Amino acid sequence: MQERFRQYIEAVWSSVRVADAVDVIVVAVIVYFGVIWFRRSRSRLVMSGLGTLALLYFAAGLLEMHLTLALFKAGLTVAVVALVVIFQNEIRRAFERVALASRIRTESAAATLDATVDTVVEAAASFANSKTGALIVFKGREPLERHLKRGVPLNGQVSEPLLHSIFDASSAGHDGALIIENGIATRFAAHLPLAAEAPSDERTGTRHSAALGLSERCDALVVVVSEERGVISVAEDGRLETMSSSTELKKRIARFKARVSPEGAGRATPLLTQNLGAKVLSLALALAAWLVTFNYRNELVTRSVKASILFENVPDESIVREPVPASVLLTVSGPKGKLEGIESEGVDLLIDVGRSREGINRHVVTDSDIALPKGVQVRDVQPSAVKFTVERIVQVTASVQPKTAGRLRRGLWLQKISVNPPRVKLSVPRSRASLGQVTTEAVPLDEIERTSELRRELQLPKGVELAEGQPNSVTVQVAVGGAGP
Repeated sequence: MQERFRQYIEAVWSSVRVADAVDVIVVAVIVYFGVIWFRRSRSRLVMSGLGTLALLYFAAGLLEMHLTLALFKAGLTVAVVALVVIFQNEIRRAFERVALASRIRTESAAATLDATVDTVVEAAASFANSKTGALIVFKGREPLERHLKRGVPLNGQVSEPLLHSIFDASSAGHDGALIIENGIATRFAAHLPLAAEAPSDERTGTRHSAALGLSERCDALVVVVSEERGVISVAEDGRLETMSSSTELKKRIARFKARVSPEGAGRATPLLTQNLGAKVLSLALALAAWLVTFNYRNELVTRSVKASILFENVPDESIVREPVPASVLLTVSGPKGKLEGIESEGVDLLIDVGRSREGINRHVVTDSDIALPKGVQVRDVQPSAVKFTVERIVQVTASVQPKTAGRLRRGLWLQKISVNPPRVKLSVPRSRASLGQVTTEAVPLDEIERTSELRRELQLPKGVELAEGQPNSVTVQVAVGGAGP
């Protein structure tokens, strides 16, 4: 068992390419975003069903369940359209995340945000003591505009007097939300979307539903203070949590700030450690998928493939007639992935004619004649030998015979038909050295009305070529009697 495991590890290690490493990383990143999406998605039952179908499709491919695969392929287009309709908001959010992934906050904005966090924490504690309702949104990296309705532009510094004036019960906009972007209050009295499902706590009200609804649709953090109970809660990633103290609230906002606006020298550390479990799981799943495909590609199988026969190193002034048979059937074995490539691209059987004698030759096929990928072996060849004929090329002079088609129209007669040049030199196999005549393309007599000259190409028999410097066409002169001037 240990020896087989060692051989397997050596096979895997020897087959790893740089492209495979990049492949695993790309898949791991995609799986990671899928895991995060699944954790935050409100449609987990649908996602679970899709995951089950994906596993079934993957298993059907490995087990070659052709009927199941055909059923999946038939419904693929419908499934894609259904997914787009069901998850249109999540898909749009995913693209927004990709587009905004490289956004960097400036140090001045970070400093402003630090002061704003302290102000919001102190004001929230004051609101909780006085049971004043409040709804404060900290914008993340994703855009908010498409989720907000109404609201009054503000674009001012955040301060406690400002917060108290906005959320005072006598203020016209106290029921709306205050939007904070990079430490600046950009809008107040904004209306937020309500949650898809009501919060589980029956004592929560519309503010909590609005805070939860916005957190379901983007990466914002929402601080909400209940005017009935004087309790501070935070909504983030579709979850609503109650804060036990101002210190806990400050830590929670600080974590949010570090996630959406990392700064300083330690910027890479949160990137690596944040959601570490999900990242490790994604990498493990990507590696497992790669190993499965590796095993699939390297599963030893046997296939029958047809090999076309080609000749190389043919001596000058020689010709090789078509072999008998024209192709051979190979039985080969090797990794499944490599054999699939052979079946799609084909195989060539190369016969070296350099040492063959003139006349009939019999060549016994060997492994060296067949160009196969590394790891693929030839088990059988049918037939095991190929016959072919090598002939010397000789030059002969042949006369050119014009060929005609149709008849001259009534009232005309053919006086004479001749060609120029009347003879051409040909390169022919020695067995055809007696060839004394070649023909031209047909001259259409029914189209001729007077004495004419036409250019016609030579029609050469198979295996016969024009000698060097000889024209491939001749002039046919057709003299016609009975034609008008």
